[in-house]
Amino acid sequence: MKLRHTLKTAAVGRDRIDGIRVAVDLAQLCLTICFRVTFYLEKIQWRFVMAIGQTDHPTYSTLHFLVRHGDWVAVIVALAPVVAGVLAWVTGLSPVYAVAGILGGAFLYLIMRSYVELVRVIVDMLLPK
Repeated sequence: MKLRHTLKTAAVGRDRIDGIRVAVDLAQLCLTICFRVTFYLEKIQWRFVMAIGQTDHPTYSTLHFLVRHGDWVAVIVALAPVVAGVLAWVTGLSPVYAVAGILGGAFLYLIMRSYVELVRVIVDMLLPK
């Protein structure tokens, strides 16, 4: 009786191991398919880019946007907490929110201005022209 139970448990254990192996094989197959599809899509994209005559260098459009419009971006980002603090005060909350918004806006303006200047230095020194 005990031997039969042991053999039955071993068979169930073997079925679980086989199920795990099948799951691992399916996961590997899915990953292989994903990698190959990604590779072919990149190959197609590269051919498209070369066909329309673009260079192989990235354009860094976000950095160039910050170089051109960074001063205004810094002002807009700095005004957001000021407006939120004043609106909180106007709607009936404590005036501390307005003061905190003004202080937060001043701090964000300094941080954003330094970030914009850093981006300008990087674009000027490191990116190809």
